[in-house]
Amino acid sequence: MKKILVMLVFAFSTNTIAQTTDKKDINLEFKGFVRTDAFFDSRNTISLREGAILLMPANKSLDISGGDIYDRSSLTAFAFHTRLAGSLSGPEVFGAKSSTYFEGEFFGNSDSDIHGFRLRHGFTTLDWGTTSILFGQFWHPLFSTNVIPSFNFAVPFIPFSRNPQIKFTQKFSDVSLIIALITQRDFLSMGPDPITGKSYRSASFIRNAGIPTIDAVLQFKLSNLFIGFGGEYKILLPRLKDLTGKKTDEKINSFTLTAFGKLNLDDFFFQSQFVYGQNLADITMLGGYAAKALDSTSYTNSNTMSVWGEIGYGKPLSFNLFVGYTKYLGTDDNVTGDYFYMGNLTNVDYVYRIAPNVQYTSGSYKIVAEVDYTTAGFGLLNKNNKSEISDVKAISNVRVALATIFYF
Repeated sequence: MKKILVMLVFAFSTNTIAQTTDKKDINLEFKGFVRTDAFFDSRNTISLREGAILLMPANKSLDISGGDIYDRSSLTAFAFHTRLAGSLSGPEVFGAKSSTYFEGEFFGNSDSDIHGFRLRHGFTTLDWGTTSILFGQFWHPLFSTNVIPSFNFAVPFIPFSRNPQIKFTQKFSDVSLIIALITQRDFLSMGPDPITGKSYRSASFIRNAGIPTIDAVLQFKLSNLFIGFGGEYKILLPRLKDLTGKKTDEKINSFTLTAFGKLNLDDFFFQSQFVYGQNLADITMLGGYAAKALDSTSYTNSNTMSVWGEIGYGKPLSFNLFVGYTKYLGTDDNVTGDYFYMGNLTNVDYVYRIAPNVQYTSGSYKIVAEVDYTTAGFGLLNKNNKSEISDVKAISNVRVALATIFYF
C-alpha cells in the first residue's frame, strides 16, 4: 500500500510540473557518493558525531588515584558521510539563467540523530553572466570553495559553517566581489540560556538582534593563482531581559578578517588561509564572548587567530600534507561574568595539527589514508588579565584514518 501511495504522489508531482513548466526548460541531475570511514585514536578526543569531526584531544581528567580517565585509545567506523545531491537548471527568470541545488547527508542534526538525513545545501541562483544572486543555504562566505583542505574538515582552523543567506556576486573580468547577508541555522552562536543563564547554542541571539551578519569577499583569479580577502561584521543580542526582568537592548558586535589563496602548477598545489576574528564560535573556531561582570548585560569579545596550509603533489596517486595552527588571544576586557565559548572550551590556549595523507583515485573510486597528529594546549583561565590562559600544558592525539569513497 505504501509503495502504491508513493508512486501516486510521484506521478501527481511529475504531472503537476509538466503542466506548469515547459519540460524543455528543466534539466534535473542527481549525484553523490557513498563514503565509509574508519579511524583509530590514541586518546579520547573532543569531537562531534562519534569523532567524525575532530577538534582536539581531550584534556586530562584525573581519578582519585591520579590516573587520566581520557588516556584511552578508541576505534570507530561509520558510513554517515554518504551524500546525495541534485541540481536543476530552470527557465529564464528576469532575463537570468535560473538554477537550484540541494544536497543532503546521513550525518544527522545531533549525536542522537546519527544516520538521520539532513540538509547541507539548498539554494537557488539567478545568473545574468557577470552578476548573480544566490538565495538559500550554502557555505559561509569566508569559507572559500576554491581553497578547501583535500581531506576531512580541518576544524578548528577554518571558518567551517553553512548558513541561510542572500549572496550577491559581481564579476569584473578576473576579479569577483561578493556581498552576503547571512543568518544562522545549523551552526550557531553561543549565549546565555534565558532561564538558567548557562551557556548554550541557539539561533535566537542573531534572530533577536534583527540584523543579518554582513560579509564581503574580494577574489582574484590570475592564471594558475587564486587569492581572496574577506571580512565579516556580526551583531548578537544575547538577552531580551536582565536577571531583574528589565528589558535590555545590549548587543555584542564582532568582526572577522581573512585572506586565502591557492597555487596550481601541473600536478602540484599549495593552498593556505589566515583568519583573525572575534566571537567565532558559530564558525567552529576557538572563543566566543563573555559577560564583563556577574549578571551583566555588557559583553566583551574574545579574539582568535588561525592559519593553515596544505601542499600536495601527484595524480591519480597524490601525497598531501596539511598543517594548521590556531591561537586564542584572550578578551578585549577583564571578565567577572560568564563565558559563551565554542563547546564551552574556556581553557584552550592553542591547537595545532600535522596531517599527511595519501590518496588514490581510479575512475569513480577513491581511497584515502591519513595520519593526524593534533596537540592542544590546556591551562588556567585568568579573568583578571583579559582572559589569557596560563600554566599551559600540551595534550596530544594521533589519529590513523582510512576512507573509501565511491562517486556517482
